[in-house]
Amino acid sequence: MIEADQCELLQPVAGPATHLAIVTTEASVIFKLNARRLEEPGIETYCIDLTRQRFAVPVVRVIAPDLQLEPSEVVTARLRRATARTGGGATYTEGVALI
Repeated sequence: MIEADQCELLQPVAGPATHLAIVTTEASVIFKLNARRLEEPGIETYCIDLTRQRFAVPVVRVIAPDLQLEPSEVVTARLRRATARTGGGATYTEGVALI
């Protein structure tokens, strides 16, 4: 079993996790908090509001080009640096897929 708070691959930088405290249920506020959190390490985000008023369910699609899809054959510069720094996922997950 992978402990998310302890696995360095699941952290924005090596070290223990700092969790984002969310004390609201307002979708726009939660989105802004998450976008700001991603901006801290320099990850740019783009947001598309997909909400349809007739369904009364807030929906957004957030795209962060620097983050990797898993599995993916595309290797971005950020992934290459992380793999070089950490030795790759198998070092920490013992072959267990993260996603």
